[in-house]
Amino acid sequence: MEKKYRGKVGVSENKGRLRITIPKSVSGKAGTYLNLGLSADKAENWKVAQAKASLLESDILYEKVDKTYDRYQTDTSARLVACFTYTALCSGM
Repeated sequence: MEKKYRGKVGVSENKGRLRITIPKSVSGKAGTYLNLGLSADKAENWKVAQAKASLLESDILYEKVDKTYDRYQTDTSARLVACFTYTALCSGM
């Protein structure tokens, strides 16, 4: 049976940072965002965010979504996650 995805992938700004909106039909819950770690004040960052959003849309159409969302991260956002994880592990959180 064919799985239908509804909703839209989008790029938005939150507190000066860019993020991708992930449809509920993909993530399983409403209000899911992928923070890219890019500042919203640069035009090239918006282009990078749009490219990542387009990649996610394409993967949705071909039913090849990376559920870890690593494929749609930027180098900056991956470093932020790694840094936070390292800090949390070292501080005993």
